[in-house]
Amino acid sequence: MRKRIIAAACVLLLLVSAIIAFDYVNANSETLPKGNQTKEIATIPQNQPKTKQKSIAPVQITFRQGTKTQIQNPVRPVGTDKDGRMEVPDGIDAVYWYKYGPSPGDKGNAIIAGHRDWGGELGLFKYLEDISVGEKVTIGYADNTKKEFQVKSKKFLRS
Repeated sequence: MRKRIIAAACVLLLLVSAIIAFDYVNANSETLPKGNQTKEIATIPQNQPKTKQKSIAPVQITFRQGTKTQIQNPVRPVGTDKDGRMEVPDGIDAVYWYKYGPSPGDKGNAIIAGHRDWGGELGLFKYLEDISVGEKVTIGYADNTKKEFQVKSKKFLRS
């Protein structure tokens, strides 16, 4: 059972990383005009004060939004356990966001983890086995905003 939990957490980490990387690349990409591939599009202002953007905590994750089989779970922030690993509490009542990393959609790799199953019951991440490329995952945040992410690839790690 421990191997399945680790495998589910790894798959989720890969999924969230792929979604965030795709969203970041698309949000920050620009295309140069044809015929002038060396033209500078924009410059970075010099001597501007750098402000760190504060992450807004995710509070809810939704798969299959708007369908009869919609799956929705709360997201709770966690830190590390006594061994320095991301803490993922027992049970299937929630999924967990590593609060010392970026929030989904921010620059960097956000980590959301949970259990595929626990104590003989299936949890939210059982769905990751059937998720399809192109499918949408919605994250709700503490400020009542929502961001939609799209699955770009899928790969299972076997242990």
